Amino acid sequence: MLKELIVEKIQSSGDPHFNDLLVWVLIQEKSFSSAYIQLKALDKRLSRNQSEIYNLGGLAVKSKDYSSAEKCFDYIIKVGDISPFYTEALIAKTFAHKEQISNNPESTHEQYEALIAELESVKTQINYPEEIIKIDRAIAEIEAYKLQNAERAMEILEDVIATNKTKSDELGYAKILLGDITLAYDDPWEALLYFSQVDKTFGDNEIGQEARFKKAMVAFYEGDFDWAKTQFDVLKAATSKLIANDAMYMSLMISDNTFLDTDSNFTALKLFAKAKLLITREDLDSALLALDFIENTYPAHSLVDDVIWERANIQLTKGQTNEAVQSLLEVVIYNGSKILADDALFLLGDIYENNYSDKDKAMEYYQRVFAEHAGSILASQARAKFRALRGDELYN
Repeated sequence: MLKELIVEKIQSSGDPHFNDLLVWVLIQEKSFSSAYIQLKALDKRLSRNQSEIYNLGGLAVKSKDYSSAEKCFDYIIKVGDISPFYTEALIAKTFAHKEQISNNPESTHEQYEALIAELESVKTQINYPEEIIKIDRAIAEIEAYKLQNAERAMEILEDVIATNKTKSDELGYAKILLGDITLAYDDPWEALLYFSQVDKTFGDNEIGQEARFKKAMVAFYEGDFDWAKTQFDVLKAATSKLIANDAMYMSLMISDNTFLDTDSNFTALKLFAKAKLLITREDLDSALLALDFIENTYPAHSLVDDVIWERANIQLTKGQTNEAVQSLLEVVIYNGSKILADDALFLLGDIYENNYSDKDKAMEYYQRVFAEHAGSILASQARAKFRALRGDELYN
């Protein structure tokens, strides 16, 4: 009804403000292609600067509507470098393409090779050092985790670090990625060196806290659970909510699985640590085998819910959505009000919203997050998603 009324106003008045209102409604409905048509017409009619179209492309990417995102970025690229968003559109289009290919478990080596060529081409068209480092990081990620060419990935990142001496966020993230790759391919002490350098350089800002978290994870992977827990306990006060939440989970997970474990060697937890390290390497089949071994060998162990949670995330990555849903439901049943239940419920809501387009079921799971887990870091996000699906943002 609201959309029809706006269309009538557009036709009767020609006032562009009503076109903008229609765009807003279409965005709430996630009709990004239709919103693009409206914004393109307004951009040409009113000689705007493409900012709305660029922002729309970003929203489309977040909703995984890559086709609409590409239309937005292509329009700006065709306008040319007279557009203030030309460079941003070039980069955004390529990174949207990277996300689309990376999220598809059926993507081939040839597609990743072509993606690297695309990234290299964009790199030659820009002159911003930070963005060039960002592109090099993306190429290194693909080389290491998609093409299993860790040596080439490390060469790229070492060259980035050697040729960029000034402190910058992107350079910090490049060092963290180099540490991640080094760790995944069995050199934890070299990885620890890179993480420590970033920690020292960036201190208590978000990059420094991420590096500190990575240092604690190295200790966890190596079986030094006491030291790892001490570091996670400190990071529970991190300014980054994501790092604080992850640190809280890791601290509680270590406590739960060492305090009551009658095995003083913590064999099951050490196996779980190795499985998580395999996940960081994106060796998902080996990780699944390791998780299955833990569950079959220690069926009554308190780690079982963590095992199922990791399995669910691997299943999602591999495109096994139905299997992931069943695993997440197991986590909810197993956990009750424990730390993973809110994560599982939120992820179920996301799956039903974006994979199954089942609004009612998505609302049910989002509501359970903020109703049953009011203190969760996810409660406010779940409430916002629930209200958006109910239509509060559209009609109030």
